[in-house]
Amino acid sequence: MKKWITTLFALVIVLNWSFGQSNSELEIIPENPGKPITLSIGHLYTSVDVTGYDGTSILVELYRGNGRSRIKNPPVRYTENNNEITLDHGLLTTKNLLFKLKVPRNTILDFHGSLASFFKVNDMQSDVTIKSNQADIEINNLVGNLEAKTFRGDIIVNNLEGSPLLETNNGDVTLNFVKLPEGYPNIVKSLYGAIKLYLDPNDKVTFRFRMNFNFEKIKSDFRFQLTNPNSFPMGVDSRTNFYRTINGGGTPIYIRQFKGSVEIISNARE
Repeated sequence: MKKWITTLFALVIVLNWSFGQSNSELEIIPENPGKPITLSIGHLYTSVDVTGYDGTSILVELYRGNGRSRIKNPPVRYTENNNEITLDHGLLTTKNLLFKLKVPRNTILDFHGSLASFFKVNDMQSDVTIKSNQADIEINNLVGNLEAKTFRGDIIVNNLEGSPLLETNNGDVTLNFVKLPEGYPNIVKSLYGAIKLYLDPNDKVTFRFRMNFNFEKIKSDFRFQLTNPNSFPMGVDSRTNFYRTINGGGTPIYIRQFKGSVEIISNARE
């Protein structure tokens, strides 16, 4: 009898641990663990916070209130086709919800949330696409190309090693690189917000500024030199385009601005 009670007690502990795990987190094991994963999310309101790690599975938690309250037994659903995974949930409303994810670092991310509050991505080694109407977007330590578009949100990109395509209408954009990209396009747009670009003092860059006659709004620690518009990829010479280089020219970067400000800031990399 005593042995039976001991065994039952141990079983209860194991069951409680197991249910505790399933209540809080969903693990998605890809069909082909050695192949890169493409992860897509498309929800109107649901925000996303994703961190890359060295595992092979996708770990999913669902929160209410942008991360303040974890949903137990989350109604998370997904479809998979040859390592292309689309994540979903079965709640009637997507307002004030947050997907918190841990994913393999080489997972290709494609997120669309037109009314989401924010998208945050940390420590990835892949291409990332994020599109929204109003979300703030924050990207940290990305090795890969980045496309981030929002209408009213801010975009912050720290330690990028890849080509950026950053676009907001009413928000601010802040960008710094681990090293300058070799490819093109490298585009930064904010019509009414501020653009801050941090560069190493020795970086060689060729700029195309489209400023609507407001070139005097550019503040820079660097000395600009005039350059031939034909040296810039897809360059179109007009009265609203200004072509300049720093340190003799190099990586092409296109900056589009209307009524906001632009700062090109010298910030030596460690």
